[in-house]
Amino acid sequence: QVYAEQGKDKEALQMYERIKEISPNDPYVNISLLEFYEKSGDTEKAFNELIAAIRNKNLDLNTKANIYDYWMQKNQDSPNVNEQALQCGMAFSETHPDDKIGYLILGSYYIVTENASLARTYYKKSLAIDSTDFLSWQNLIISESRLNENENVRDHAVKALQYYPMQPVFYWYAGVANAVLKDNEDAITYLEKGRRYTTDKIQMANFDAFLGDLYHEQCEEEKAFDAYERTLLNDPDNVLVLNNYAYYLAVKGQDLDKAFEMSTKAIT
Repeated sequence: QVYAEQGKDKEALQMYERIKEISPNDPYVNISLLEFYEKSGDTEKAFNELIAAIRNKNLDLNTKANIYDYWMQKNQDSPNVNEQALQCGMAFSETHPDDKIGYLILGSYYIVTENASLARTYYKKSLAIDSTDFLSWQNLIISESRLNENENVRDHAVKALQYYPMQPVFYWYAGVANAVLKDNEDAITYLEKGRRYTTDKIQMANFDAFLGDLYHEQCEEEKAFDAYERTLLNDPDNVLVLNNYAYYLAVKGQDLDKAFEMSTKAIT
């Protein structure tokens, strides 16, 4: 470290290599070399030391996780960041198969690279270790949604609600999945509950817009129109609701001036 601080990189590197010879499993030599190579601009060798640190069984898991987070944040704009995340995830899962961190990293990698099937696999592995992990539940359901596995989406969203009964995202997926499965009554139940737990205007508008459509399918027009009104309060430029609400009013011959205004707004 003294040599490195003095700019004597050659001597510093010789010392680090000597440590590796004397104590190849030293828990901190990889971290020191990572910092050394990073300062000298050799990103490839620095990353190799990161992988070696993750695989070093003498280094505690929390330190490894912190180093990984540091690396990913610092290199988030690098074109190699996804490939590096994959390698780190594999190293974590192979070295610590009983911890969820590697499976979370791999799941996120496959979400980003749009491989929903493999993402689903790794999030299931994470949940097998920690059944309360919010990110695993959320991304498992997103993966199943992309695979059009609507029954699994519904079932897992309902199960996630046992751990997170105030999280609107799980009510949303339970509602949407039930609607796709033609169970409008359950869909309405979950969406009505979910909207109560959100404070975000756009998210609230999404709940109400969907509810409006479902109530209209159920021929409960008054409830449908109320839901559309709530939607437009929070999202006044929602084109789909403006169009549908205007059309349904026109068909009923009700509030035609209002229907005309909404229709005009929808197409301009």
